[in-house]
Amino acid sequence: MIPLRYKRIFDSLRSLAPLSEHEFSELVPLLKDQSYEKGEKFCKPGEMSDRVGFVLTGLFRVYYLGQEGEVHVRNFCAEDRLLGSFATILAAEPAHVCIEALEASRVATLSYRSFERLFEKGAVWERVGRKIAESHYVSRERREFQLLTMDAAERYQAFLRDFPGLEERITQINVAAYLGVSPVTLSRLKAKRIR
Repeated sequence: MIPLRYKRIFDSLRSLAPLSEHEFSELVPLLKDQSYEKGEKFCKPGEMSDRVGFVLTGLFRVYYLGQEGEVHVRNFCAEDRLLGSFATILAAEPAHVCIEALEASRVATLSYRSFERLFEKGAVWERVGRKIAESHYVSRERREFQLLTMDAAERYQAFLRDFPGLEERITQINVAAYLGVSPVTLSRLKAKRIR
C-alpha cells in the first residue's frame, strides 16, 4: 500500500516506466520527509550534497549568484518535481547552485546513492533513472536554447508555457531573474501582453 502523501510521486515515476506498487514500495523506506521554511536552503553553493528530493508541497527556486551578488534563476521546482544539484552529486564536486524554498515546503528526500542502487535492481528502475536523466537533459537544453536564441518577450511566453499557474506564486523579481531582464522590463512585457 502506497502512503497517500507519496501517491503523486508514484504516479510521476509510473509515467516514466511501468512501475508496480510493489516496486515503488522499495523506494518508500528510503524517503525522509523534511519541511523547509520560506528562505531555507535545500542546497548551498560550496556544499557537498548527495541528497535529492521530490517536492510534496511548496516551491523552490534554483539559482546562481554572480560575482556582484546578482541572482540568476535557472529553474523553479514546484509540487511533484525532482529537486537536487545533479552536477554536484555526479561529479562529486561542491555545488555552484543554490536551491531555496520560495514558500513553506515539504520534500521527500533521499540519498542519491540509495536511489541509484534501485536502478541496479531491475529494468523498470533502470528505465526510471534513464527517463529522469533524459527529462533533465531536455529541460536544460530547452532552457539554453531560450537564453541564447529568444528575445525577452519570447522568453516570457516560454516561461508562462513551461510553468503554468506559477506566475502568481513567484515574485516579479524572481521571474525577471529567470528571464534575464530587469523587473522594469518585465513590467513592460506584462503590460504589452495585457494590451
